[in-house]
Amino acid sequence: HAYYVNNCGKPLEQRTCPTCGAPIGGLNHALVNTNKIKEDLNSNSEVGYFVPWHGLESLDASITERSLSPLAFRVVRFFLHISFCLRFCFISPAEEDQNVQRLVAPSKIPSNTLTPAFVAKLLYDWNHIPNQIGVSMEESSILLHSLISSVSVSSDAMPGVLNTEQERRKWEESFSELFVNRLTKGNHLRE
Repeated sequence: HAYYVNNCGKPLEQRTCPTCGAPIGGLNHALVNTNKIKEDLNSNSEVGYFVPWHGLESLDASITERSLSPLAFRVVRFFLHISFCLRFCFISPAEEDQNVQRLVAPSKIPSNTLTPAFVAKLLYDWNHIPNQIGVSMEESSILLHSLISSVSVSSDAMPGVLNTEQERRKWEESFSELFVNRLTKGNHLRE
């Protein structure tokens, strides 16, 4: 299973894969011999929304997707889930929203549990973001508010259409560079 190594890209610690239990990472910049560097970063992601919706408490905070850092992954998911929750509150209840139900179909989340599932994921990421930034919950709230403000002012700098995997990857890289990296660099913090 894919995982992300920050900084120079060489591991300094060894962990256990939360999916299969195999050793991942390594020590002193040397990969565990059963691991390999993925040269092709093309995603194997399914189309639509696909995030496991149960067993959140067992997920490792270092989990990520594609080329996103664990912090960027959490922040993107946090805003995705808050967007869903706001939609359910102000536009259309999840149980009646056919567009959302089509989007989340790969996750096989029963429609009558969409709202609690998204709230649980939102809270899960909300509770883990401060640890990944290395700040208190209050400081994390301020930093995320600052990030929202930056996005609203600089949204024209982001790619606008996400119809292909390449467009999604470009958006994720731009979002990470323009906004998420500021959560740590702009505040003398490190991922």
